[in-house]
Amino acid sequence: MDAENQEQVKAEEAKRVAADEEKRIAAQREEDEKKSKSARQADLRQKNGPAATALLNIFSDGLKRTVLGALGGPDTGQGINVEGLFPEFAKWNAGLSRDDWKATEVTSTVQDYGTVNWKGRSLDGILVKTTVKMASAERGQYKDECFLFGAVVDSEFQMMRDPYESMCNADTSAQWAIGHELKSLWVAY
Repeated sequence: MDAENQEQVKAEEAKRVAADEEKRIAAQREEDEKKSKSARQADLRQKNGPAATALLNIFSDGLKRTVLGALGGPDTGQGINVEGLFPEFAKWNAGLSRDDWKATEVTSTVQDYGTVNWKGRSLDGILVKTTVKMASAERGQYKDECFLFGAVVDSEFQMMRDPYESMCNADTSAQWAIGHELKSLWVAY
């Protein structure tokens, strides 16, 4: 190999090493950011877990009562008026038996929780992801349906304001959150 070719090979090898080093640094930076974000999110959830869980339980109780019927115990008055707040979901639920489906389980989790702006007041806002497990003896099959529900929680006036509902596959909750200036206390962005 002559001197000119050696210099060209050295230059190409130096470029490759520099590019590899740049990729490694970028990957490390991305990994550090993910760890930092996960730590921030875990901290948010630990700090705000009790408040978010209390609101989740209100939603969950109302949804279970609506979909599964009585919860087996005395009516504590807890829960939301699902039919009034979420008419599309109530209509879907009413059609289950006509279509030979029976709900067997309702599980709900907090999708997001934080503070929202409601007419200049800072109130709680929550988005809840709910899965309804169903069975059809006539069809001999099972299926799940996923829904997102949200509301501005006005504890002072004991009202759920501006409810949000959608199927999970048609989620537009980001617009709802932006419209209410949701400052998440649950998800680290």
